[in-house]
Amino acid sequence: MTASDNPVRRSVIAGCGSALPVRVMTNADMSKVVDTSDEWIIERTGIAARHIANDSETTRTLGADAARRALDHAGMTAAEIDLVIVATSTPDQTFPATATLIQADLGIRRGAAFDLQAVCSGFVYALATADAMLKTGQANNVLVIGSETFSRILDWTHRTTCVLFGDGAGAVVLLPRAEPGILSSHLNFGQPNRGWDFRSPGHGDVNFEEIIRELNRIGYNGPLSVEWEDCGMDRDYGAKDACAFVRSTDFAPSTIAFDAAFEH
Repeated sequence: MTASDNPVRRSVIAGCGSALPVRVMTNADMSKVVDTSDEWIIERTGIAARHIANDSETTRTLGADAARRALDHAGMTAAEIDLVIVATSTPDQTFPATATLIQADLGIRRGAAFDLQAVCSGFVYALATADAMLKTGQANNVLVIGSETFSRILDWTHRTTCVLFGDGAGAVVLLPRAEPGILSSHLNFGQPNRGWDFRSPGHGDVNFEEIIRELNRIGYNGPLSVEWEDCGMDRDYGAKDACAFVRSTDFAPSTIAFDAAFEH
């Protein structure tokens, strides 16, 4: 038997689709909710507007709409799908899984369905998982969906984070082919012991000096959010100003957070 007699099975994206809530929230709209401006947001993120879900638009409905469009684009019916993976950090409920609900909404009566949660990289993880299952023959026609309604969990008083997120969904259909498709997937954590790059929770025991040294080492010059549980303060600072203020107060910070989106 030669290699050509047993061709490599690869995942190929056969169709894609998306769904967005009707409501659009511009930066001007955002400035009425929180202390910010179009110029401030554009300069730091490039974001001009985001879509915000209403009460009838959910992670489930947005994901299902995106899936239908992906199936239409692929020229397939839902009955042909034997695996549904939904990447989401904002499910409408903890269980049953959003994927099973979308599976039912689409009328799929066979195969597996499950959710995967990896926040910003969730769709990448879902795609890699689907690729692995398809390559090994555990599935043949796969729907991969990313769906989020972050507007429902945001702190709308925190301008360094609420301006970043909106709601929506995207989906792709993966099929097995011998032709080149997804060549390989490699999932890695960027740096060991660096989980507090994004948020370092504590109860007055955060090593602020260590964090400032590490931020300086990696060249981070963006804003910090420093919280003091003991005195109810929550303010945004530049790294140098934050360090100076912490040294001047008797209260130890309980939480220090920064967002990589502001990194220069």
